Amino acid sequence: MDVKMTKNQVTDALRNVVEQIEYKPIDLSDTAAKLRTKFTNLHGLRLVATLVPDDLAIHVADEVFDRIIKLAPREKVRIGFGGGKVLEVAMRLLARRLAEAYRNEEPNLPRNPVFGGLLAGTNPKPYEGANAGLRFFLEHDELKDRVHYEIIPAPPIVRRKHHRELRENVHGIAKLFTHEQPQGAPEEVFDIVVTSCGAFCGHSFLEGLYGDPEQKDDLARITGAKDFIGDLMWHPMSSKGHLELDLDFLPVTRLHVNHLRKMVSSGKHVILVAGRCRKCREFKHPIIKTASRMGFVNVVITDVLTGSNLLESISPR
Repeated sequence: MDVKMTKNQVTDALRNVVEQIEYKPIDLSDTAAKLRTKFTNLHGLRLVATLVPDDLAIHVADEVFDRIIKLAPREKVRIGFGGGKVLEVAMRLLARRLAEAYRNEEPNLPRNPVFGGLLAGTNPKPYEGANAGLRFFLEHDELKDRVHYEIIPAPPIVRRKHHRELRENVHGIAKLFTHEQPQGAPEEVFDIVVTSCGAFCGHSFLEGLYGDPEQKDDLARITGAKDFIGDLMWHPMSSKGHLELDLDFLPVTRLHVNHLRKMVSSGKHVILVAGRCRKCREFKHPIIKTASRMGFVNVVITDVLTGSNLLESISPR
């Protein structure tokens, strides 16, 4: 049946439909409060009201800046940063905020903050790769003589048989892994670690890391493992923690994922940033649940829908 309507009639009809829709915004404070009662080991929890990745990055930059100030004044504060677009944007915002703070001579600033990349990366394009965000700290005159940064000049993934040799013998790389400067075990090096995680959805960084044809068997072992839920800092995870798998290729990282638990137990700050997958919009709440419950992280920053899904996944039905 054809219905003829004027433009004004269509507008009025749409207005009537909209007026009948009951809009109930998600109560951020209520969701956050309930999550804090479920995850009592978390020192910090931020739920971002939008699903825009850059909004998530704003909260990451604010959180890291606040943690740096709380640790200062001291000679050095060491911050380890993971990769990914959200963290790259967060580093740009954090660099801008730090430059402003030094320019205004704000109190409680460290003399020399040190930023370290958590994943090795040698990319011919300087604005791509896991450590691309570190370049933002070189763009401000106020930071050039203050901020130090460290990267691992190596491929991000190597064969197992080369992994130990790379960590122990290659000049410049061995120094980072043996921590001649600074002294201490891996979990003692950083005061703050900011990392992301990946859902198993076909677009995660881990799946890209194992993307070469010669690594397809390893990727099949990872994704086919029982209870595989995604990755945390490029290490495969299950609901019970790190998945110990017999892989031919291993990621070259400053820290193993199990070092994060030692950092948390010693009172250091491990910040997990977990929005939705940028391509397929897959939620990452299973990783957040495992990482939080098992003490891999003690600060979580995520969007409100992921937070709501996380709460629903642990609440009795």
